[in-house]
Amino acid sequence: MAPSRERLTVVVACLCIAVECAYAKVQAEDSDSVEDSDSEESMGNRIRDTFRSLAGGLDEEGLPPMDPVVMRDLAFCRGYGAVRANIEFPFSTLAGVSDVDAVSNIRCTPGASLLEFHTHHDRLVQDGQYNLTGSFADVFAVGKGGAHIVLRDVTIAHRLQWRRARGELRVKEYRGSVAPRDMTVRYDNLRAESRDVLLDECRRQYHDGGSAGARHRPHRRPHRAPRHRFKPRRKRKSRRRRGGSHVDVNKYFNANWEALYDSLSQSVDISFSLVFREYMEVVLRAVEPFLRHCEGRDLDDDLDDNREDRDDERGDEEFEY
Repeated sequence: MAPSRERLTVVVACLCIAVECAYAKVQAEDSDSVEDSDSEESMGNRIRDTFRSLAGGLDEEGLPPMDPVVMRDLAFCRGYGAVRANIEFPFSTLAGVSDVDAVSNIRCTPGASLLEFHTHHDRLVQDGQYNLTGSFADVFAVGKGGAHIVLRDVTIAHRLQWRRARGELRVKEYRGSVAPRDMTVRYDNLRAESRDVLLDECRRQYHDGGSAGARHRPHRRPHRAPRHRFKPRRKRKSRRRRGGSHVDVNKYFNANWEALYDSLSQSVDISFSLVFREYMEVVLRAVEPFLRHCEGRDLDDDLDDNREDRDDERGDEEFEY
């Protein structure tokens, strides 16, 4: 039995509606992807402009200039492996952090209130006073004086976890990881000795009883082991320092900068995060509209959160009394 004209009309209409719905869905997905890419680019531009605006600091926020930023009492430590060093900077400045060339790898995780992004810098320059003691592979170095460190082609990975307090964004945790592609250092008044000289110095101090302060301790009878356990040791000739055994430590550091930086990178990242944590509050406020979009929040949600916070505080006070 041939279908009637009315049935054919209904079938054709349903097919047209299905095709239009599928086409509309594809267009919506394309528009969403374009909108997401546009918002990511706008967010990157906002972050870049915020960093640049912080070069001179913010008087109303009480923030000192970011470029150069003044740093005090920095300590980069490493106590194991081939590099065992303690580098202290009582006073130094760091220039170049506000000069952001580009922002990339922007990622927002609403469930964890986490914002991640990378900033790219042409160079970072640190100048100041240093105090260094440590062993680097087969070189023992000691020095104190002026320092000049240059990091080139630098990428800083920023990891910001925020929280909301009375409707405002606050930094809960911040970690900045600095990764250069080249580094040169110049430490003034830096001298180096071979590891053999260092071991002889340690043996001499141990044999003499340590520092000069140990001479004023009350005399104690030294412990003597039974003669039948140990053979008498022969006297060893003391090693003399050769005139040509010195090493140019700055040249050595520049030739092996990757191994040196990798050994101290954890201390560098911790110090960087502590110095620039306060500046990240301004960055969060600058990108707050994008974070609202990421969280899917609006103004009513913030007002509800504030009411809940006040109710919880009142409930705690009533419970205490």
